[in-house]
Amino acid sequence: MLELQDISLLPKADCDGLPPLYRISLRLAPSERCIALWGAPDSGIDELLQAVAGTGRAYTGNILWKGLDVSANRKQAVGFVKPAHLAPPALPDTTVTTHLLAAAAEHSASKDAAAAMVERVLDEAHLTEFSDHKLSVLTPLLKTRLALATALLHEPELVLCGGLATELDTLEENTLLHQLKASSARGRTVLFTPHALRDLTTPDSIIVLHEGQLIFHAPPEHLLHYFDIQDASQLEKQLTNRSSEEWARSWRKHRSTFYRMRAAEGFPAQKPLTTLLQHKPLEQESALPSDDAARVEFFVETYHKIRTEIAKLIVGQEEVIEQLLIAVLAGGHCLLEGVPGLAKTAVIRTLSQTLQLAFRRIQFTPDLMPADVTGTDILQEDPATGRRSLVFQKGPIFTQMLLADEINRTPAKTQAALLEAMQEHSVTAGGHTVKLAQPFFVLATQNPIEQEGTYPLPEAQKDRFLFHIRVGYPDRESERLVIERTTGDYQADVQPVIDGPQILECQKTARRIPVPAHVMDFVLNLVRSTRPDDPDAPAFVHDLISWGAGPRACQCLVSGAKVRAILQGRFHVSIEDIEALALPVLRHRIVPSFQAESEGINADKIILRLLASIPRLPAATSL
Repeated sequence: MLELQDISLLPKADCDGLPPLYRISLRLAPSERCIALWGAPDSGIDELLQAVAGTGRAYTGNILWKGLDVSANRKQAVGFVKPAHLAPPALPDTTVTTHLLAAAAEHSASKDAAAAMVERVLDEAHLTEFSDHKLSVLTPLLKTRLALATALLHEPELVLCGGLATELDTLEENTLLHQLKASSARGRTVLFTPHALRDLTTPDSIIVLHEGQLIFHAPPEHLLHYFDIQDASQLEKQLTNRSSEEWARSWRKHRSTFYRMRAAEGFPAQKPLTTLLQHKPLEQESALPSDDAARVEFFVETYHKIRTEIAKLIVGQEEVIEQLLIAVLAGGHCLLEGVPGLAKTAVIRTLSQTLQLAFRRIQFTPDLMPADVTGTDILQEDPATGRRSLVFQKGPIFTQMLLADEINRTPAKTQAALLEAMQEHSVTAGGHTVKLAQPFFVLATQNPIEQEGTYPLPEAQKDRFLFHIRVGYPDRESERLVIERTTGDYQADVQPVIDGPQILECQKTARRIPVPAHVMDFVLNLVRSTRPDDPDAPAFVHDLISWGAGPRACQCLVSGAKVRAILQGRFHVSIEDIEALALPVLRHRIVPSFQAESEGINADKIILRLLASIPRLPAATSL
């Protein structure tokens, strides 16, 4: 799968008037080989292609492609069909073959290899019968084919074609588009900018940019419906004259349908950056839009931007990252459990780089004391008066994002130093209570309890974590990429996406999402069924559970489900959201009985059995 990530380019100081390119992340499905890029003259399309190809000297920024810096791999990976190729040749008597041989010499050490390269591209560009023609007599279409052949000499995986059809008539442009389609069938990816949106059948997908932002990425047959355009002949005119408010209105109207359509088409799980709610880079924004719909747009876009930034460094672990972000956006704490070496700490560290929050890390060890976490009074002398007094020295817990690394390597009395901070967001020491800065999160890691030298977390401690996330081994391909990145010279530049006030606003937005009565009943039925002494609990609960989940489990299920509903494109919580989060919410809140442990039945298996036993009431039943 091709990925063009973190395209975030701003014009240099001496290049006023150029459109900025904000953070754009293109993820192309394997079926997408021929992609049309379209936008108004000031949309940033040409600048995007030039930047990827390395000719956009007026911009500063970085681009990652397949996890690597494009600038370091551009010559072999990217073929750019430059508009300059269409200019009058310096040597008009040069033939097509001679021109291509000279270009091939830059890529090949031998004449025979260069000749083979030329023969191949002449055939692919349909120039074989014109190989002896002089450049001065070539038609615009043949010049365009020659430019394409030149770019194909080193067999690039990605071919960029920008501004090539300006001198072609309709028939010639259609001929060129079908040729590009044929080139994409050879296994390479082709991104091209048509002169006009006349042919919606050639490309596998269409990408539309507006004011430097990606606003549409889907199969072409969905373009008319998405933008509420009835007449295909008016498509280009209406898109060109569309205002920012109209772009945003189309997005709000068709967002949910658009996501479902993309999933049905097998497109990657991404959301286009259609916000148009910000016209400056995110780090320059100080406040969210005022209306709720705009807040939700900001919420969703921020989530996917964070995912994009984390993906620069962390390979795979999609479910772990999703649950971690849901917890942060819901205002809860997270406990990550997994054997050593699964990037638990790396995930949290990378997340901290995307959030503009104060970050501290505590390595929990057997000799760590509570005062090492919360702080302590120290004797300090006033240099002016010589008087000594006790001054409270704040500990590392006075931060906004706390990484409690290997929290179960320290005894219970030190673990308990986090209790007040996690629940009341305050710290009491030396007779004084100090409020913590908001937002405040504890993201803890722990090794499986069977590991040597661990201290089980108290039940009260575990109950304060919104999620207990299990981190498993990566799949084969992800592990291969981990090895390649960590043993090579790969460098990831993770950028901040959101700050503290914006996180608090996102949390407020999530709290306004309604929960239907039948979903609330499902939550109550599920949590109450984990309690062995509840008369409505299933019979197997009395045998398999010693201690069930408390009311905080209901609160955590609903809080997390509200965030997930927004990320799924819904403005209400569904039972599906509750089911998706039941494991991370409940697995640390129920205690399996001795019988369950002896039969090899863990908490996850019990929760899945409970989910299967709880009836799903239709919406009308609970109204």
